[in-house]
This record gives sequence, C-alpha cells and structure tokens, in this order.
Amino acid sequence: MKRKLLLVGRNRYALPLTPSLEQKFSALESELEIRVLGSRSGPEGEDPRFRLFPPTGPGALEGPLFYALLPLRVARELRRSRPDAVLAQGAQETALVLLGRTLARSPARVIADIHGDPGSATGSTAPGSGSTTLPSATSSHAAGSAAPTECGRSRPTPRA
Repeated sequence: MKRKLLLVGRNRYALPLTPSLEQKFSALESELEIRVLGSRSGPEGEDPRFRLFPPTGPGALEGPLFYALLPLRVARELRRSRPDAVLAQGAQETALVLLGRTLARSPARVIADIHGDPGSATGSTAPGSGSTTLPSATSSHAAGSAAPTECGRSRPTPRA
C-alpha cells in the first residue's frame, strides 16, 4: 500500500495539466498516493488528485482570503483523504497547515518546504539583525516545530 501525501500551497493549476506538470505528478504518484490542495487557474477541469479553489474575492483580497480559509480547507481534506504526511509550500502555509491539522485532530506529519532563505519567506529584516515581525516569528516557530532538523544553512555574520 502506498503512503499518502497531501501537497498544500497557493500554486495555481489549470486542468488538464500541462505535459511537464503531468509528468511531475505521475512520477510522484508512482511512489505515493497524492492529493494537491491549491488554486485554480482557468476553467474547471477534472483530476481526482486535485482540490483546486477558484479565486475568492476581488484582486487584492484574493491572497488574504485564500490564507484565511486554508486551515479549514486543510482540515476538511485531512479528514477526507487521511494522508500520512502534508507537504506545505512555505512557512506561512506550514503554520496554517498545523492549525488545520489541529482542527482535524489528524496525526499526519507536516513537512515545511522552504526554498531559499527561510527568513525572507517570513518577512524577516536584514540578515543577522535578529529583528523579525510577529507573523515571521510565529511562522518560523511553526515551521521549526514541523521540521525539527537543521538544514545546515550557514547564517551571515552581522557587519560591525
């Protein structure tokens, strides 16, 4: 029996998938049973692996509304598909996935997929300054509790 993985992010997908995306998800599916929670781009299509949501609200509110609804959507999908793990794309998504997991009372493990400088993804200020915003500190803490291993990233030393 294959392990189940839920992929969560704000990526916009059009169905049917482009050939390169179809190849990517087919490769993943050869090893895992996958579900994708994201945003829809273009007309509605059919693919049982995807739960895509249309834009919610007018332009400037679309992003904030997507994130505000994400914990509820994640909780619903966790109850429905019962994955072994959730791969969250970014620190903010990880924090919201952890909230959704709590709401669903799910034992699924959460993996934070953070590319580049994790501090820049959460709104940190200059490297080495030690100053962050409240959302940054919250997201960083949540991401740290989701993926407790250090990646071996060296931090720049502050200039004198």
